[in-house]
Amino acid sequence: MWWEGGRFYWGAKEGRAGIVVVFVWPSSLERQLEPYIQLYSSFGWRSLICHADFLTLYFPEKATSLADGVLKELVQVNMLKIHLR
Repeated sequence: MWWEGGRFYWGAKEGRAGIVVVFVWPSSLERQLEPYIQLYSSFGWRSLICHADFLTLYFPEKATSLADGVLKELVQVNMLKIHLR
């Protein structure tokens, strides 16, 4: 999902142990993240990957917007989890 300041997406959405949020360098490639996503997945963790744009490093308002989007996604997932119990 694109957001002002970058994007975030679920690397592995299956798992019940918890959620790990991975913040990566702007120049990181998805293939470089795959071993880490698989590692967390093997322990039962879901992975939310957050890619910041390069300019986000210099403009705090973009970082704030991206953080807001990540938090909204985490709240939405946890609210769904609460309703399913």
